[in-house]
Amino acid sequence: MPGPIWEKAEVDARLALDTFVQELTGAQAAWESSSTIHPELEQLEQRIERGTEFTSSSRDLGVLKDRVRRAEAADGHRA
Repeated sequence: MPGPIWEKAEVDARLALDTFVQELTGAQAAWESSSTIHPELEQLEQRIERGTEFTSSSRDLGVLKDRVRRAEAADGHRA
């Protein structure tokens, strides 16, 4: 039959275990919260991608315009 010392040790151990489980649950929730993609960040990433594509397209457009001018100039020399 367990004595009062053992009963107190069991209660203390259960309390420590419960506290530890609560701490782990809180840490897991915080980690999951920080690792999820926030809608605002996702929208910002999409806007940055679109801006990058637009900038790249603008550069490409300039190159294409130069090619068209050269082609037109070359065509004008042939006529």
